[in-house]
Amino acid sequence: MDDVRYMREALTLAEQGRGSVSPNPVVGCVIVRNNRIVGSGYHRRYGACHAETAAIANAGRRARGGTMYVTLQPCNHFGKTPPCVDAVIRSGVKRLVVAALDPNPKTMCAAGVLKLRAAGIRVKTGICELEARRQNEVYFHNLEFRRPFVALKLASTLDGMIADIRGRSRWITGPAARVRVQNLRAKYDAVLVGAGTVQTDNPRLTCRIPDKRHPVRVVLDHSLETPPGARLLKCPGRTIIFCSERVPARKRQRLSSARVEVVGVHEQKRDRQFWLEILAALDRQRIASVLVEGGAQVAASALKARVVSKLYLFLAPRILGAGKSFSAGLGATNLNQAIPLNEWQTESVGSDVLVTGYFKPIRNAE
Repeated sequence: MDDVRYMREALTLAEQGRGSVSPNPVVGCVIVRNNRIVGSGYHRRYGACHAETAAIANAGRRARGGTMYVTLQPCNHFGKTPPCVDAVIRSGVKRLVVAALDPNPKTMCAAGVLKLRAAGIRVKTGICELEARRQNEVYFHNLEFRRPFVALKLASTLDGMIADIRGRSRWITGPAARVRVQNLRAKYDAVLVGAGTVQTDNPRLTCRIPDKRHPVRVVLDHSLETPPGARLLKCPGRTIIFCSERVPARKRQRLSSARVEVVGVHEQKRDRQFWLEILAALDRQRIASVLVEGGAQVAASALKARVVSKLYLFLAPRILGAGKSFSAGLGATNLNQAIPLNEWQTESVGSDVLVTGYFKPIRNAE
């Protein structure tokens, strides 16, 4: 039981790096001696020291003879920092408890464990493994599927309407739900919308939580109709606009700047190949996760293309009747074509209900 308790301390610590370490995983570490935490650390930002070395520095000589708990297996390679395995050995700990093994081939997983055991350190793995893998679901997805993790955020009435008949959607949900959305923006590397959302709502798509980074703003704009005065073009952070490669260069240059990149893509329809091209382009820019925020056409096409891995659906306790449904564009004609939501759960968020769940992802070649 002590192993579980201390590992959960490490998992809680790891969350403090959320939004600052991508595309690296969040990692937390505690060092325990005589049933007392004598050192702790987490991966604070991309390129900074890893959780293990931070905890070792915090513990100093008190680490000797202790037990280290770390949420992801220590690396065994030179990257932006030296191998953590070597630092663990030098620290003098006698036992290492790991939540999840690292599938990244660069970390040389098997060799790292052997090296630790050869140094006389007892290694135990799999403590709170499911929690650790879920905590780093973006990292594990990136390694397995070689593309960014995509989450879809929707706010709808009980009958599935995300806007009224005129396209107005402010405000379907209450203030608490809107605060939660800001927290989601802090968690994901990029926020993606369609051109219709930009023209109708003129959003900023920034993160309004103090001291949190702004996500990269991504706009799907086939004809490049985003107005130069759009608020998202003037806000802090980067903006990427994907348009048809047929859009003339002079029209692209009208919006291009130091903070706005206009990218032409081949696919004309928002089918699976279109989405895979978009995700591949974002992956090349080291964007590990994308939060799709709207509107109805973008949501339906992403779902239909089967690139969405996670759903955040905020349900407002009201029925609209006539309006815009986020699922109307899926084209399903019978229940066998329904897309199942797995591992779903619900929670109250102010006056609304948040449904969270997972879709089974499909590999690029499928």
